[in-house]
Amino acid sequence: METLQSGTECRITEKLEGDWLKLQCGGREGYAPEPLFGAEMPSSEQRAEEATKAVSGSGGVSAVDLIQKNYSARYAGPAPVPLAPEVAPVTLAVPTVAQALHDWYAAEIRKDNKALARKLRKLKAKAYNNVLAQRRTKALECVTRLPAELQPQVEAFLAASEAEAQDASVRKLQEATEGQPREVLDCVDAAVVKLDSRGVLVGGLTWGKTAEGTEKLKPTRYSPGLAFILRPQVLTAWPGRADSALRVIDPRQGPWKVLLAHTYGEKTGTHRERWKRLKATQAADYLQQKNNGNILLVDEADVPLGWLDMDQAAFYEEEWAASADISKPVFTSGIAAFVQGVWWNPQGFSEAGGAGGVATTRYQDSVYVIDFLRLVKLETSQTSVPVRNPYSEPLQSRQLRKLYQGEGIYENELKVVAECRGHPDFLWSTGEELGSITVHKGRLQYKLKTANVRTTLRKLYRLR
Repeated sequence: METLQSGTECRITEKLEGDWLKLQCGGREGYAPEPLFGAEMPSSEQRAEEATKAVSGSGGVSAVDLIQKNYSARYAGPAPVPLAPEVAPVTLAVPTVAQALHDWYAAEIRKDNKALARKLRKLKAKAYNNVLAQRRTKALECVTRLPAELQPQVEAFLAASEAEAQDASVRKLQEATEGQPREVLDCVDAAVVKLDSRGVLVGGLTWGKTAEGTEKLKPTRYSPGLAFILRPQVLTAWPGRADSALRVIDPRQGPWKVLLAHTYGEKTGTHRERWKRLKATQAADYLQQKNNGNILLVDEADVPLGWLDMDQAAFYEEEWAASADISKPVFTSGIAAFVQGVWWNPQGFSEAGGAGGVATTRYQDSVYVIDFLRLVKLETSQTSVPVRNPYSEPLQSRQLRKLYQGEGIYENELKVVAECRGHPDFLWSTGEELGSITVHKGRLQYKLKTANVRTTLRKLYRLR
């Protein structure tokens, strides 16, 4: 006899006497009464409710038992950091852009991995295991004393085996804990946690800090999608805990599958932030934008790989999987990592017409911010303000979606092209150029119109 999870897809192979059916479910055959099955997939709320019933009956597993099993996890420390191979010297007289990008990216990744390896060698597994032990003690001590209205929901969360049902339980718990005293919230923080055998958080409602700096329980959200990174990043077992490092991932192996987000937002999306919906934003405001969250990367079998800071990832929500697939070459080849940043023409332009003019007064040229992690392009227009004056801070904003690479009109020129829109109400426009990469005397160079020098917004706008 075997119990199937709610929502398991089955095919009826034969109708038997009475209400009994012969079924094939996930490659297994069996028998069950017809009333247990329906034609439609149950919702996540229905599955969460069934999980509550399953653990609240006389034969159900208690919350104490579930917590004991949950906190049996053991963190073993980080995996060895893979070093990128040594970069072979370029032998061609005029290397192609692709070759130069490959060599540059390999060298940058190797440098980053060396630094991360030195840092992770100092990490001791004992610290994070002690944290888990303290949380276990707290959870076992307090869970039976939680308010009666919370206990069934806590048990439902601990018993949920599917990400969507778990998400529904967390949402109900978050709503039910509003206005509860601190001691109840501390107990929820310890008890409403699910870990895999390596100590990786795979769901919960735990303490965090809001953008305003106040403590508040932060939930995990079911947020399927894909993510790219630009530089090697450390994945952790617990969101934001450096002492729970698991592994270092290589940006050339992206995209990674995302299952959950640990965030205060209702849902994680590619362009759901309010500031991205504005046609313009101030330079200082842009620099202050933080996601205040982490995403859980998983492998193809949904086995957790670890948590990643959302500010270090370009996130494509599930509906944009095709856009992520198209954009993959730009992220994995080193193009995005090389172009990422602020670009300008410090010489400006002259009234006599461009950089080659003879006029003595030079005026401010356009400034461009290419941010592939947030998938935005920000820019200013040319002005009649002298180049030595402070630059105007409003930046016109463009959202990016699909990214392309293509050949330029000159030899060894690679163009970067994007699908963009200036506002959520606008249609996406294809073919907007994000500049070109060339090789000059063996060195990579980037140019977007007249901007070809890398800078920072803090330096450019004299921001502190």
